[in-house]
Amino acid sequence: MFSVRKAASLLLCVISVCRGRSRCIPSYYQAGTECCPKCSPGEYVRADCADESSTKCNPCEDGTFNDVFSGFKRCLNCISCAPDKDLFVVMEEVCAVQLYLFAHTPHTNLCTFSHVIDSFNDYLCVLSTASGLKTVSPCTRTRDALCEPLEGFYCIKSKGLYCDAAEKHRQCKPGQYIRDNGTALTDTVCTDCSAGTFSDGTFTTCRPHTQCENLLREGTALADAECGEGVSSINVTVVIVVVVLLVVFLCTGIIAALYFRKKKCLSGKRVTVQTQGEENIMIQPPV
Repeated sequence: MFSVRKAASLLLCVISVCRGRSRCIPSYYQAGTECCPKCSPGEYVRADCADESSTKCNPCEDGTFNDVFSGFKRCLNCISCAPDKDLFVVMEEVCAVQLYLFAHTPHTNLCTFSHVIDSFNDYLCVLSTASGLKTVSPCTRTRDALCEPLEGFYCIKSKGLYCDAAEKHRQCKPGQYIRDNGTALTDTVCTDCSAGTFSDGTFTTCRPHTQCENLLREGTALADAECGEGVSSINVTVVIVVVVLLVVFLCTGIIAALYFRKKKCLSGKRVTVQTQGEENIMIQPPV
């Protein structure tokens, strides 16, 4: 059986727990000691209820929304799927100034001027800092804008079937190939080329190095081998024929020269010598 002391302790515990909770029913919110009716989706509380007046609600302003019954004093800001056009122009002008200073002043940091843009709550320096999202459905008073990644981007923060933030797909470096192409939900997957192959970073498979007859530069993982001008079989045949003909002509010339020289030696002047009634012919060598 519970004693009076135990019962009192239990009652105090229940009271202390209940104090931390609102005593209003779900369709009301607590404002001080009062329970006021919540505003409908698409509205916010302009003034709490009083003894003889109900909650005063105003519709959400442009660029804001509220998708639940609530006692919110202001609506939530709509997500921006793409940069505001006016802001885009400002960014373009700022970047043009920065690029001019960077080109004419070597020690100037390209991001010397960083501007905080409240709607993006981020530092913007160059024009390429777009959100990477496109609008699927615009923001209304009762629903936030619905976005999805642009081509070449993937979602890094999702909201149901839609996306709140995206990043550009990774670009594979030279010496790597694209193992898996990026999608709207996943980044590109890059893998290093194996020995004897190469890729400039845009290939879906690494390509084997060209086999050269006359190698000028060996292939690497970044680039193909460089080949020199090879000697074709036709050129080899022509060279062989020319060499053979030259040898034949040279041998023929040598043989002809020897023949004519010998013939010239045998065709010297004849000298007749009378000796004891006989006529002897003596060939006089040519002078």
